[in-house]
Amino acid sequence: MSIGGPHPDPEPAEGIAANGLPRESVWDYPRPPSLRDEPRLVTVAFAGAEIARSDRAVKISETAGPPVVYVPPEDVSEGALQPAGGLTLCEWKGNATYFDVIAGGERAARAAWTYPKPNPRYESTRSSPR
Repeated sequence: MSIGGPHPDPEPAEGIAANGLPRESVWDYPRPPSLRDEPRLVTVAFAGAEIARSDRAVKISETAGPPVVYVPPEDVSEGALQPAGGLTLCEWKGNATYFDVIAGGERAARAAWTYPKPNPRYESTRSSPR
């Protein structure tokens, strides 16, 4: 079943984005997903608290999906993640398990995930505060 009609035409991946980087289109991302080092320092904040900081993050880009940045588990603040229910399967990366993100007295349900036993190509996706 399909709801909402046909997909919109892809946006051109031309020019410079608001963040100063070359503009990208999710429709240009590959299958299987590409994996590359993220050259910028990645910080993750929630409820006014920094919960992760990494200069070792990786970025996965997959056709028609937003890029996702993965942070090594040791770069996540202790106590910021609590195991949550749920399991999903990515045909490329494997089974994902989920975490609630906790900071500043707030909780974001299932806002982070990891691939505990990822397919070898995606070994660096073991933790993902998002």
